[in-house]
Amino acid sequence: MGADVDNSAPTAGLPSNAGSTLNHFRARPTFLMVGTLEPRKGHVQTLDAFEQLWQSGDDINLVIVGKQGWMVEELFEFNDKKSAEVIAVAVKKWLHLYQQDQHPQSCNMLWLTWRESVKNLTKVLLDGL
Repeated sequence: MGADVDNSAPTAGLPSNAGSTLNHFRARPTFLMVGTLEPRKGHVQTLDAFEQLWQSGDDINLVIVGKQGWMVEELFEFNDKKSAEVIAVAVKKWLHLYQQDQHPQSCNMLWLTWRESVKNLTKVLLDGL
């Protein structure tokens, strides 16, 4: 939803250090955020949350992939410590479940096609369900 495939820049392959980077990701839990960097998408809160986690000794990765969006100049001026704390607590809970092999796994999560998502959204908006 929202991807502009026609105007995207396809990859030219893996960089020379891809193997070591991927090994770094495999060595510890890695969280991935994908999407255009914009203030409304919670990047600042997520970064603040991970700073808290790293300072408390959690050995985890955060990878952010996306292009520069609108109002990025102001992205890091926004400071919402409460949201960062909520995210940090949620990540800590997930990590605990992960260590117990009880974490939610994406293979068990429902996914929808774009058409199904639009249909569900339309139903909620028009039918109030």
